[in-house]
Amino acid sequence: MRRLTVCLTVAALCTLQAAAEDQPAYVPAMKAVHARFHGTPGTIACFGDSITSDQGFWSPLAAGGNNMNHRMQKAYDVARGCLKPECWKWKGKKYGNEGGMTSLWGRDNISQWLTNLNPEVVVLQFGSNDIDRKVTPEQSLADFEQAMTEIVQKCLSNGTIVIMGTIPPRNKRTSEEYNARARNIAETFHLPVCDFYRECLQRRPEDWNGRLPQFQEGMTDKFEVRTLISGDGEHPSRPKAFANDYSEEALKTSGYNLRTYLVLLSYADVLTQVIGVPEGKK
Repeated sequence: MRRLTVCLTVAALCTLQAAAEDQPAYVPAMKAVHARFHGTPGTIACFGDSITSDQGFWSPLAAGGNNMNHRMQKAYDVARGCLKPECWKWKGKKYGNEGGMTSLWGRDNISQWLTNLNPEVVVLQFGSNDIDRKVTPEQSLADFEQAMTEIVQKCLSNGTIVIMGTIPPRNKRTSEEYNARARNIAETFHLPVCDFYRECLQRRPEDWNGRLPQFQEGMTDKFEVRTLISGDGEHPSRPKAFANDYSEEALKTSGYNLRTYLVLLSYADVLTQVIGVPEGKK
């Protein structure tokens, strides 16, 4: 209870400071975290399940992107000028992302990842597999909240900034309860949020789901559907026609491209507003 009270007190102070300086509430909180960081600048790790480990997410930007809007191009220029090139390719178990894994796996391995990678920034997104655990829904949610809180606390204690991600909508299963818990954790610790879930619903409110009949007819590859969630109703899509394309049409059609876009914007905001990288840096 004392730790939570301290967190809430710090959060309130950060909110007041941010309001006074007309900036997001996470900025002063993450500046305080970053002041404790003693690793290599320009390192970012993405911790999560298959939605993170898939090669359609993040890694393609190592070669640049096509049809970026002005905001994305600015974010990319900032990130490219700071990011260690190897971080575009940090994929697999030893880098904190693997298909089928839950937040409990993240909790059990977070100390080792922080020791081995010591990233300046972490993008955190678990939950899709937590939904499928063979326990009661109440137990799964409680375990998810506790595990995610522990992961966040260890990252922040390490001086690592956390960007909290939300999981995408799912066919016939609710993601919102897990995302509500993730947002609450982000609010408690004043973390920036990369809200993939809300962005999917805003861009495709009626037809985000690749399991809908209009997408299932003639489908031979679940990832080729022309909407944000693939033909399995769970994973983001990545149609080949939109490979590394960030046009408005692509951002409404390729789920992995949309997630990459959102994470890049969030990361660039952290670089410029928290870490202090000039926006014009190339």
